[in-house]
Amino acid sequence: SSVTPSSIKIVTEKKVRKTVPVRVILKGAFAAGMGGYEAVSDPMTVEVEGPAGQVSRVESVATEEIDAGRLTRDKEYRKNLLLPTKKVTLLHDEPVVIKIVSRRKKR
Repeated sequence: SSVTPSSIKIVTEKKVRKTVPVRVILKGAFAAGMGGYEAVSDPMTVEVEGPAGQVSRVESVATEEIDAGRLTRDKEYRKNLLLPTKKVTLLHDEPVVIKIVSRRKKR
């Protein structure tokens, strides 16, 4: 008996890890009076893992979109992270906490 195709090509890449910043994705603008504030995530960085060629292209990991007009200073918001590509995974795939902080404050 025979198999078609008679041979296949397998390409492998080294698996690597990389720490990248979390990018908070805002929809719209902050409400009036919130101009001196920004949305930051906790944690501010996450570790990704995958094939070296894919991981090297990952600059950041984005959150799910959040409506900036509904954000207030005294609350925390949980959002999931979006995978940059199917082959790259997050080491700790848990929601991040989004906080509104003054741009003048040190994080």
